[in-house]
Amino acid sequence: MSTHPIPAIERILVRSRVAAGTRQIVDLLVRIVTPENDAPQAARPPLNVGLAIDRSGSMSGSKLAQACEAARYCVRQLGSRDRVSIVDFDDEVRTLVHGRPVADAASIEQAIGSIEAGGSTALFDGWTRCVDEVGSGLSKHGINRVILLTDGQANVGVTDPRAFEHWAGLLAARGVETSTIGIGSDFAEDLLEAVARLGGGTSWYVETPEDFHRIFEHEFGRLAAQMGHRVSLGIEPEPGVRVVGVHNGFATNSLGRFQLPNLVHGTTLDVVIRLELPELAECKGRKLASLRLAWMPQSNRTGRRLVLRKSVRADVVSPEVAAGIPADARVVKATEFLLGVGVRRRAIELLDRGDVAGAIEVVREARQRAAEALAACADEPDVVGHLARLDDLLAELAERADLVLSRKRMRNETHLMARSIPAKGWR
Repeated sequence: MSTHPIPAIERILVRSRVAAGTRQIVDLLVRIVTPENDAPQAARPPLNVGLAIDRSGSMSGSKLAQACEAARYCVRQLGSRDRVSIVDFDDEVRTLVHGRPVADAASIEQAIGSIEAGGSTALFDGWTRCVDEVGSGLSKHGINRVILLTDGQANVGVTDPRAFEHWAGLLAARGVETSTIGIGSDFAEDLLEAVARLGGGTSWYVETPEDFHRIFEHEFGRLAAQMGHRVSLGIEPEPGVRVVGVHNGFATNSLGRFQLPNLVHGTTLDVVIRLELPELAECKGRKLASLRLAWMPQSNRTGRRLVLRKSVRADVVSPEVAAGIPADARVVKATEFLLGVGVRRRAIELLDRGDVAGAIEVVREARQRAAEALAACADEPDVVGHLARLDDLLAELAERADLVLSRKRMRNETHLMARSIPAKGWR
């Protein structure tokens, strides 16, 4: 029997029974619940963290000051078992702290204090230099993560987004993951989100310098509590059953399995899968699909992935009986929240085509649909927050005051919502 912590997998159909004799679309909520971490702090996996800090001219002033303070906060969270690297970059790249154990935090903080704003943005070179530093002390049983902070776009050296995406996935497969923090109004949000998503990390958005502490606190909390990486979810439908899609929008790997974010102790990840069912005969416990959750344990010393298999079953009843079964509120809520991911993506596409009115209409229709679908639980805090954020988004788009910032907010919200991470904008 494995000594590694094992997540629970809840399988909840939108209705507990399905109707016989008719083709139908049903939503399935797969809720992955990880156990709390009862191990002492000293037992957590060691962290091997690299900070790649943009010091281009546009970072001057409060942005750079707060970024440096956030970097110092990062250093203070690390212990003697951890390792840190620090790289800064404008059109040139400097290694301020070569990868080393955190033994003398004061000297590391002093190096951070030497950072001053400069010229252009060699984003790729700064990022990959930091990856090299982290990789030079790769921890096979720990967490190896680069945190890339920038307020701009790659304009020196490699600038092709496809190169960033290729290397993000390749480096994650080799054991070095990347999280990104975009600052202000000029950074390339699509690029940074793709690097984080393909790089196994999280994409964050700093609207004001004061956001840094909140983001670093969340990022390091997740790093310290990480229990598994290289996570995938396979869905094997029974004959006649078809997977229509996954509302989260997760990409698939070469085997057709969905690539999930890392498993973190004490968290819940909701995945909503839409299934098309064929005409079924009445029966008890009809198997609809099999699920295969696989991950690499963080403290794994065998090099083998863990696999957890579960089946999805439902009673098939007469249409009359099925019609009287209420929808499960948990599935309705999760589905509506995750449909918000697709709504924002569609709105972004319309904004990019200059169709602001179309983007407003997409969000307005989503707001109306969500209010109707969630009417039975309208007073619950997460529902109130979901509807309020859609209202805020409608107001932002209608005012057309800063559509660039609206796009960045939506892009970051799609990333966080798909991963069941509360976005700053939620109330």
